[in-house]
Amino acid sequence: DIMKDECSMLKLQLKERDELILQLKEEV
Repeated sequence: DIMKDECSMLKLQLKERDELILQLKEEV
């Protein structure tokens, strides 16, 4: 279960980073 939590956390972080990158691209 702990591994699952870590995986979900990593996925969340990746998604957030992707959204940030998308926002930056739109601004440029």
